[in-house]
Amino acid sequence: MRPSLALLLALSLSGCAGLGRAPDQWRTAPDGLSLRDHALRASLVGGGFGTALARLDGRRGGPDDRLLAAMYRGVVAFYAGRLDDGARALERAHGMTEDRATKSASRAALSLFASDHVLPYVPGPTERLFIPYYGALTWLARGETDEAAVEARRLVGLLGRADGEQSQAGADVRAVLHHFAGAVFDAAGEHGDALVAYRNAAAIRGGAVATADSLAPTADSGDVAVFLERGFVDYPVETFVTGWLDDGELVALTGGSDEVRWHTARRIGGRLAAHNPRPASGRVEFFTVSWPGFRSTHADRRRLAVRVDALGERSAALVTDVSDAVRADFERGQAARVARAIVRAAARFVALREAGRRLEESGDEQGKKKAASVAVGAGLAALSLTSAAIDRADTRSWQLLPAVLGVVRLRLPAGEHEVKVVSGNEVITLGRVRVRAGAVSILAHRVWPGERASSTTVAVVTRFRVPFR
Repeated sequence: MRPSLALLLALSLSGCAGLGRAPDQWRTAPDGLSLRDHALRASLVGGGFGTALARLDGRRGGPDDRLLAAMYRGVVAFYAGRLDDGARALERAHGMTEDRATKSASRAALSLFASDHVLPYVPGPTERLFIPYYGALTWLARGETDEAAVEARRLVGLLGRADGEQSQAGADVRAVLHHFAGAVFDAAGEHGDALVAYRNAAAIRGGAVATADSLAPTADSGDVAVFLERGFVDYPVETFVTGWLDDGELVALTGGSDEVRWHTARRIGGRLAAHNPRPASGRVEFFTVSWPGFRSTHADRRRLAVRVDALGERSAALVTDVSDAVRADFERGQAARVARAIVRAAARFVALREAGRRLEESGDEQGKKKAASVAVGAGLAALSLTSAAIDRADTRSWQLLPAVLGVVRLRLPAGEHEVKVVSGNEVITLGRVRVRAGAVSILAHRVWPGERASSTTVAVVTRFRVPFR
């Protein structure tokens, strides 16, 4: 009965809240996104940045988790030009991320019987890097380079922790963000810190520091660093899998030690991933389990370039696929997610079987004893079914990040220059930027899916392009 009672306790604590959120939280669009995320992305693609921000202000327009909601709000407010709002949201996100570094042991135990949704959302290593990235962009858009440099230092600190990773996808993202931090330091006049950042970017890529990055502009020229984003990052979606387990595995999952339980769950997870058929002999029990799988949308990989009349066209020297890095982070935690899902499925099965036994035995009992058996059996059956209903895959992620991030570094004569972004065969005008002698300026632009070089698009781009002093 211990697994059944644990399930009873877990559902009594989380079942009602989970079912109350279910209609909005779990309804999905054909692309696997929740309806709210699908609508939010559509607003951004259409240039409706104010509409997207208003959606987040709605009662059920954004993520339920406070940290993820702050991350969403920070990036949407940036594009909407609500810079004070965006800076506050990203500062909240930074603080909450640090607080959640240590997970609650009680919630972790509860997730074994209810759902991973009871666990607090914790951004992956790649997602964390973009909190200070957008924070720095927001402060730069306000013209406050000192505050932007504070965000760059936060970014450098996170990059230092992550530089030991072996993932090449993650390394490419870190190289671009090291370069971004260097450009922010340069814009703030902190050239020593900038040079260190450029060297870190070069070390990751196995090359030397580019001359234009390491040497200050001459008296009659200035640098422009153009950071280009494209599309939306790939994301996790719910996946349903049917598998089997034998009686020994069922006992190990529900009554064994923690070590035995996790070893068994991981073995079953590997079997499910390999689509192994059921054995030819022996009794087995079938179960259906859900966990998040990662959806690849095959992001637009056309070239990114910047066109300036004084220099012609320059392709991005550093381009990285953010989706690859986010996927790598996701895969590192997948084995644990699958194991928890299998343990929960086994607990539900045992509770349901115990419910059947109680109800069957009640036929031979009388009076209060019979009533008690019926009540317990019916309760366990109902709770097992409720657990199955609320045990949905945890697909929470920062789904507003770009799929691709690149940088083009230009050294231009002092004065005004018209800057255009080239995405494949499409040309999008950002407008004119004033290049100051001996200074470094930063431009940022996002190419949304389906964006075209029309007059309407140029007007939209002008609203959220970010020329910084």
